[in-house]
Amino acid sequence: MKVLSIILLTLSVIFASMLTATVSASLSDDYCYGHELEDSICYETQKACEIERKNDLMAIGKCFKAIM
Repeated sequence: MKVLSIILLTLSVIFASMLTATVSASLSDDYCYGHELEDSICYETQKACEIERKNDLMAIGKCFKAIM
């Protein structure tokens, strides 16, 4: 029973850290613009967002600060 509890605890910690890593990765993108085929495309800097938006023929609107 002790071994089972340790395994369950270990798997819980691993799963929680996987979720945290996923959320952290998505929070690093601060500037986004709308896109016809996707909800929005985001970049870490406003300059990168503006450059990519200008080159994207399916871009909708201007870059905006993402609210997290």
